[in-house]
Amino acid sequence: MLTITICLFLAGIAMGAAFACVWAWGVRSGQFKDLEDSKQQVFWPDIAPDAEPAKASDMSLATPKGNT
Repeated sequence: MLTITICLFLAGIAMGAAFACVWAWGVRSGQFKDLEDSKQQVFWPDIAPDAEPAKASDMSLATPKGNT
């Protein structure tokens, strides 16, 4: 029982250290500069300013391909 507890404790410490490394990388690389812009891209992608509607020529599934 003590072995399982120690393993779980070490796994928790390892996950915390991994999160700290990812967080430090995000801060140093500037990923957390404009959180509001990221929020709008994730939660409202249909109203994002850089989103382009799909063109009818891009939808090639409507016409069958082959020797017809």
